[in-house]
Amino acid sequence: MTSLTLFPAKQDYITYGIKKKHEDKGKIVCNIECSPSAAQEFEVYSVEELDAELTQLLDRILNGPQSGIDLAKLCIILKQDYWVLHVDALVLDVKGGIIDTLVWGTRATPLTSKRPNMVVESIKDENGNVHSEFDVVALEGAEKPPLTVTFNQVGKRYIVDASEQKEAATQARLTVAVSPQTEICAVQKSGLMRGFPLSLLSEILQTARCIAREEFSKFNDLVCNALVKK
Repeated sequence: MTSLTLFPAKQDYITYGIKKKHEDKGKIVCNIECSPSAAQEFEVYSVEELDAELTQLLDRILNGPQSGIDLAKLCIILKQDYWVLHVDALVLDVKGGIIDTLVWGTRATPLTSKRPNMVVESIKDENGNVHSEFDVVALEGAEKPPLTVTFNQVGKRYIVDASEQKEAATQARLTVAVSPQTEICAVQKSGLMRGFPLSLLSEILQTARCIAREEFSKFNDLVCNALVKK
């Protein structure tokens, strides 16, 4: 069973983006940092390489069209002003696979994040007068981002939910992002993988769909229980 220790930020935060040409939507900025002790579990990576790979993967999941989050709702004034949602995670320790557990944790962030409710009163010479209603609203589509299922190649076999020992023996990884509708959203590989038969890929994707269906059910139950306790 994989375990991951995360140090949560004091609060999820949204900042103000100004005058970016051709911007018709907001964006999500991801930043993942692993402590040296966590990075030691991945001997083929330096801390910087591991941080970059995890940040890139989360950026693809949350900013791509497959994320389901309506980034257009983060736009305040077309091509001028927009909100930026920051997702920061500090990984202190890891025992086993890191990617799927990290996605679990960061997927909950949009569910509890709010954006200020802004009203544009007028626009003159590209300078908008913006009025705040002093309240906040939920992020549209926050429940739609995918989860990931990572397959570890050990010898000629692929395993899911690798233990610490199996993770140390992993030659390559294939991470599959799956939407709540069990559609394949993205595939990312890492390690020494050079290629594999299409028949094997088909089997992996089908397995990822089945596992993701169960994971979404678990995730929704945990989130509902956490919200009830609040």
